[in-house]
Amino acid sequence: MNSPTGVVLSWAVRPSFRQYVADLPDGREEWSGVTLSSGGAVEFPADPGAPIAPAAGRTSVTYAFTGAISWWGHGGALRVQVRDPHLHLVGEGRSTLSVRQAGNGADGRPVIAAFVEHHVDAGILHVPLPRLTWDGVSLFGDVYEVGAPLAPLQVALGHQEVSTCGP
Repeated sequence: MNSPTGVVLSWAVRPSFRQYVADLPDGREEWSGVTLSSGGAVEFPADPGAPIAPAAGRTSVTYAFTGAISWWGHGGALRVQVRDPHLHLVGEGRSTLSVRQAGNGADGRPVIAAFVEHHVDAGILHVPLPRLTWDGVSLFGDVYEVGAPLAPLQVALGHQEVSTCGP
């Protein structure tokens, strides 16, 4: 297993949603086990118990993170939580972002976003255009359409060997 030292997922989620909640009279955003960057992105630390780099010859890798960000509003009618995100990268094809929802065990990880484009530059993995899946639409209260864009994702790869998966 590789050490996750310095590996961090930085993601603003969907800025318009976060602003909408902030503008509600009873809207609130809360964090647990994450930090907020000066640019407004939520920074999820790597899960220390999870491997973070693909083995030689593998065509996929999962980057696992811990922490949660939650939103409430409309007298409790709006409740959204993004918890313990996992970034599943494949060398070619559809890569995904899944989360653990409140009350779900390890098997309860809906895929909330999908993407095909990602690249590494200067030790940072960039995902420029993650898009909502059906489960992502449901997570955000059915107010967005499938394929709606989310904020770009960045993973600081820290001290680990920089690698995108692939042959």
